[in-house]
Amino acid sequence: GVELGENISELDMVRTNGVGMPSLLKGNFTVGSERGCKLFLNPTNELYIKIETDDKTYYLSGVDDKETKAVYEEIKSAS
Repeated sequence: GVELGENISELDMVRTNGVGMPSLLKGNFTVGSERGCKLFLNPTNELYIKIETDDKTYYLSGVDDKETKAVYEEIKSAS
C-alpha cells in the first residue's frame, strides 16, 4: 500500500547503514519496530510517502513538500 505521511520528524528512525545528513537520509533504517526499511528522505520536509511491499517498506520524499505531494498524487492515480 501507499500512504502520505505528514510529519517526518515524528518517525522513530535509526540508521543501520547508509547516509544521515541534515538534508538527506538514505539507506537501511529501522522505523519504529520495523527493521530493514529503505529511506530516501529529505528530513527538512514534513511530508513523506510510505510504500509497503511484500518484501520491504520504503519511505521517500521529494526536494520539498510540494514535489512529494505531486509524486504521491501520481502514484495514487496510477494504481
